[in-house]
Amino acid sequence: MIDNSCSLPSECAIRPACAQDIKSIRMLVWGAKLDPTQLRWEQFWVIECEGKLAACGQLRNFAGAQELGSLVVAKGWRDRGLGTYLTKYLIQ
Repeated sequence: MIDNSCSLPSECAIRPACAQDIKSIRMLVWGAKLDPTQLRWEQFWVIECEGKLAACGQLRNFAGAQELGSLVVAKGWRDRGLGTYLTKYLIQ
């Protein structure tokens, strides 16, 4: 369960990424100067706000471990708790 002290704004929703999200995910990751070589949309969750991707994070599965990476919040949506919410959601 997600900590109630961190919630999404009402105009936002979290969901698994779909194939149509890959361009937006790449733009967020490249804009943050993160390594774009291991981007697989199937491993991403996104937060969509007002019809646009506002945040994304990748959860990669390995034998006996998981890795959280490529977590980015779009500049216009920072300081609203989206990164915290997404991190906690993916950890759960």
